[in-house]
Amino acid sequence: MNLQPEHLLAPERLAPDIIVIGSGPGGAVTATRCAEAGKSVLMIEEGPHLALESAPHFSREEILQKYRNAGINIGFGATKIAYVEGCCVGGGSEINRGLYHRTPQAVLDRWRRDYRVDALTLEELTPHFDACEAVARVEYLPGPAPQLSTRLDEGAQRLGWSSLEVPRLFAYAAAGAGGSPGRKQSMSATFVPRFLDAGGMLCSVLDRDGVRAAMRDVDVVHHNAALVAQTDAGRDYWNVNVEGTRIVCEEAARAGVRSLIHVSSTAAYGIPPSGPITATTPLRPVEPYGKSKRAGEEVAEAICTAADMTLITIRPRATLGGGRLGIFQILFEWISENRAVYVIGSGNIKFQFVHAHDLMDFYMLALKAGRSGTYNVGTDSFGTLRHDLEALIRYAGSTSKVRSLPTAATINTLRALHWLRVSPLVPWHYLTYHKECYFDVEPLLAMGWRPKYSNEAMLQESYDWYRQSAKLASAVTAKSPHRAPLKQGALWLLKMIS
Repeated sequence: MNLQPEHLLAPERLAPDIIVIGSGPGGAVTATRCAEAGKSVLMIEEGPHLALESAPHFSREEILQKYRNAGINIGFGATKIAYVEGCCVGGGSEINRGLYHRTPQAVLDRWRRDYRVDALTLEELTPHFDACEAVARVEYLPGPAPQLSTRLDEGAQRLGWSSLEVPRLFAYAAAGAGGSPGRKQSMSATFVPRFLDAGGMLCSVLDRDGVRAAMRDVDVVHHNAALVAQTDAGRDYWNVNVEGTRIVCEEAARAGVRSLIHVSSTAAYGIPPSGPITATTPLRPVEPYGKSKRAGEEVAEAICTAADMTLITIRPRATLGGGRLGIFQILFEWISENRAVYVIGSGNIKFQFVHAHDLMDFYMLALKAGRSGTYNVGTDSFGTLRHDLEALIRYAGSTSKVRSLPTAATINTLRALHWLRVSPLVPWHYLTYHKECYFDVEPLLAMGWRPKYSNEAMLQESYDWYRQSAKLASAVTAKSPHRAPLKQGALWLLKMIS
């Protein structure tokens, strides 16, 4: 199941005792132990659930299936580092060599001291290490090491360095067992099956059997799972946003579901027109994300119409509120540090947002009305982009200034940076940021919907949440330099000179 901050789970359907984010070695072990202890556990993973042998290890096919960004990631800083990262059920254990270390005593001592965690001595953790290693088959080589490993060991000894064999999550085959060296013991091959056997919940919209099981005895389906624009998911947009929608709608129809609510996107319209976007504005998406959302809408409409199922499609404007960061984190960070804030063009364009609470108020209103329809949802109180940004800067007490960038040159530069994968801004951002974008919400107001938040109010609330969260994070990590901010890529250089 792919969940972004925009995604809303229907509380009447999913009410687990515990939610575990991530299915790598940390998440899979935690989720399994909780499920086996009788807890209702939902494990959430961004990528697909694939068999360990779905592609040959370290092959091109595996890289495209299981690696984030097809294996192209760059960490920016004083030293730029290229790295690979898993993006599938099982996380990094599905793609790496499975090297295994028990947590060293010095690290446990530091954690116990800095984070005040009891029962964290090596002696106390040894039974837990043993239990995990038994399931994951942590093993040393059963025979002589390969020649390259032997040469590495000899070189270390000549230099006076210490050298040791590192065990792996690998079930080595007995000598002469068909010529196979054995099988890697990734999470998808070890803890994830145990988690599912214990009643744990792990489902992707691409898992037809899982979706079918979820539809049993359901009257209303809330389809909010998607790959959003910020993921820059390439062809996976189509897999999840179109084929995933097809599976959800087909299985809902098969189960006799009464109503389906499908959350789409403004991106289905493409480049926003001058003036308000209305029910008659044509859908002309221009980039992969928007095209996938429009196609997903068409699939849902065709299936629901044929099944005589009520279909409510909601296209929200960019959503704000406490807890929303993503691309807004860059804006809030720059304002808090008194950096310049940039707009493409003059910024004197009408630009509309919607607060998460107002969105959900209309969501429930549309569900209660029980009529098929497509609804564009945004606040009825907004100004120009420049005005609202300047109002936020004043509210924050910042010395930041809103500065304009030339339209054509900026778009071309951002297009090149995106192609080089060194910018977090995807085509939906840089192709529309200079265009006014707002919905005509009169039809929603006529239904009785009354949004409570203006652009200014929701930006202020989101900024306050960001600042408070930054303080809490600073307090927790004050003794460690380690942090995980949003990767700004080449924009970091612009920030430094602003």
